[in-house]
Amino acid sequence: MKVNYINIKYVLALLAILLFTCLGVGLSVSECGCVFCLNCRSTDYIYQQMTGLMATSLTLYIIATIIAIVSVFKCDKWVNITNFIIILIGAVLMLAALSIFYRDNHFWASLMGGIAMTLSFETAAFLFIELFTNGKLSTVREPHTH
Repeated sequence: MKVNYINIKYVLALLAILLFTCLGVGLSVSECGCVFCLNCRSTDYIYQQMTGLMATSLTLYIIATIIAIVSVFKCDKWVNITNFIIILIGAVLMLAALSIFYRDNHFWASLMGGIAMTLSFETAAFLFIELFTNGKLSTVREPHTH
């Protein structure tokens, strides 16, 4: 079995994305509670719009995490392309949900700061993995036994 250790960093990144998406869904956004609670969705149309976008993003991130785990063991160009497209669509939908929220509240600085922070953490994590492994990650193949 061929193991692709390079793709492990994507599994770790997607697990972090799942964690923070779940926190974004579950934590309170205002005095009405979390985005998905009935109290919020019944009082403000913004939360109804956000719920669909965030739920779809979360579903796409779960699918992408499963694909990333599979890509550690079965690395194929098309698997990575498919995963890239799924993650990109999820990111665009999540950005749309956040833009809807910030549109009415005019807190654009915190949205842009959040985007910059996210990209910084992901870049730092990938650089850390490269430094930790000294750039010597390679595909390991098990010997064939007949």
